Amino acid sequence: MWVTKIKLLDKECIWATRCKQFDIYDYQYPLGFYKTKKGLALMLYHILDGEEKNIKRYTFAVKKDKRIEKIEVRKNFMISLAVEKRTKKELRAFEALYNEKLIYVKPGINYPDGTEIWEIASFEREDLAKSIDFIGKYYSGELLFLKEIKAPKIFIPEIMPELTDKQYNAFKTASQQGYYEFPRKTNLHKLAKISGISRPTLEEHLRKAEIKLLRFMKELILK
Repeated sequence: MWVTKIKLLDKECIWATRCKQFDIYDYQYPLGFYKTKKGLALMLYHILDGEEKNIKRYTFAVKKDKRIEKIEVRKNFMISLAVEKRTKKELRAFEALYNEKLIYVKPGINYPDGTEIWEIASFEREDLAKSIDFIGKYYSGELLFLKEIKAPKIFIPEIMPELTDKQYNAFKTASQQGYYEFPRKTNLHKLAKISGISRPTLEEHLRKAEIKLLRFMKELILK
């Protein structure tokens, strides 16, 4: 199977332009797409990463975009249905990224600088070559790599572990404060103070979240 990684800049993108505006990351996985009289309809699964206040501002802004038909938000997860209305040339480039011949190996990443990176695959090298050509012409695309890989690992959003709100908040706070960096930038005592709860309670929420995430990673790696 052939796999490519492409970096692009779409100045009309609903998501990337607002990632730049609100300084967040939007990890996207296509759930489906189809043509309508209005344009190309896209269903996306989103995982949002950034400061909580910026994520709220981001979701509020995209809800107001006229291209958004449906949108549901839960914590930092989101499912959207948008209809892209582009020129014929732009739509051809858009369809080069979203079509039934492609496999989405990993979520597309929308960065705070307004760029996007997509890692896609196909059994036929020609299918990827066409996508690269159109994307390069109309979206300032940059080819990061194109290579043949046997059965690449694929991200599947449905198997993500379900954390409770308390577990999610504990893990998010710890991640943002640098608890998982090396060397650590904080400790449990400081995290508990920031969270407004006791250290034993924070540690319980954090450990339960870590166990769920580690089990998920173990199952994913050993499959």
